[in-house]
Amino acid sequence: MNSNKNLVFLGMMGSGKSAIGAMVSKKLNIPFIDIDNLIEEHAGMSVSEIFEVNGEGYFRNLEEKITIKSLKHKKVVVSLGGGGFVNDKIRKDILTNHFSFWLNWDDLVLIKRIKGSKKRPLASKSTEQKIKAIINKRKNIYSKANLKQQPAPMEVAFYKEVLDLAWGCYGEDRLVFGSDWPVTRTSGDYASVLKLTSAYFESKGNGVMAKLFYKNAEGFYGLDKPSL
Repeated sequence: MNSNKNLVFLGMMGSGKSAIGAMVSKKLNIPFIDIDNLIEEHAGMSVSEIFEVNGEGYFRNLEEKITIKSLKHKKVVVSLGGGGFVNDKIRKDILTNHFSFWLNWDDLVLIKRIKGSKKRPLASKSTEQKIKAIINKRKNIYSKANLKQQPAPMEVAFYKEVLDLAWGCYGEDRLVFGSDWPVTRTSGDYASVLKLTSAYFESKGNGVMAKLFYKNAEGFYGLDKPSL
């Protein structure tokens, strides 16, 4: 990363800010700062315990203080807390001085990840409706980020080089179709992924298509139908 600006990951709890931030920092070979971890180290207790003992107001004040201080670093990757970007002072600093990236996942995926989580005080005792309300309230704020996940290209040509490499390395007997749907609904729906894959492999014949979509998987997982 040539710029001295920080790269800040933001989004809902459970969106993967800490995990992705750590991987990106390692890839770029620059330091990584996890705001929630710093808050816990400063307070000597977990985020859930801070909420329980001191209340959300105390946590938000501490979050603002530690985040603003952390943003003074240069050329680091920062993982915000879920509510960090909602803070006007923090958001203004980030949008003015840093690169920000919103990790935007499908609502159902987020709810499944965080509902009932004891590590996340706002979600631990909340219903799906309350969690969804938090998501909807924050989306308009998160969307102000400099960078966002974009829909994946829908042209086969964009993926041809990679698919050619996979075909050349593994051939028709070692390839299996799979997807991360519905996790990837923000970048492309299942029908689009299926259409792109089919468009590339259909020229290789029905036999290859059958192996790709089910026969190779049947063999690998031992799902061949028993003879009668």
